[in-house]
Amino acid sequence: MYKNVQDAQHRTKLANELMMYHMKCTLSMFHNLNLINRWRISRRTLAQFILMVRRGYRTPAYHNWMHAFSVAHFVYVCIKNLPLANNQLDDIEILALFVASLCHDIDHRGTNNSFQVIQIRLIIVFLFRLKLKMFIVPIRKFKIINLFLILNF
Repeated sequence: MYKNVQDAQHRTKLANELMMYHMKCTLSMFHNLNLINRWRISRRTLAQFILMVRRGYRTPAYHNWMHAFSVAHFVYVCIKNLPLANNQLDDIEILALFVASLCHDIDHRGTNNSFQVIQIRLIIVFLFRLKLKMFIVPIRKFKIINLFLILNF
């Protein structure tokens, strides 16, 4: 029993360290792209935004927070190293691209379009058989700070 508790504490500690690592790296990427200073985004607001985005991701095998972080890092490296970003993209476009790279798969369930089409067809068949007048699909709701509302244009 004691070993199980120790293992659980160790896993929790590792998860917290990984979350803090991602937070620090993401904040550093925003800083290195000069997005924090350019748009006068407070670090606290940005940290809350990143945590809310992280919370919006589910845990499928691929379309999860790790994937979003990897895509954001790829976009960061491209912006920093490719002349395209310096010559062709405005500051707001760089911000939008980087934020989009973090948010692009929020709430992804890990299924593809074919699976979704099959599920919709099954639901339609089910509804007609039961002759239901109304079908309510619960929608997972979460709130994310709208980072773009606080920008100083």
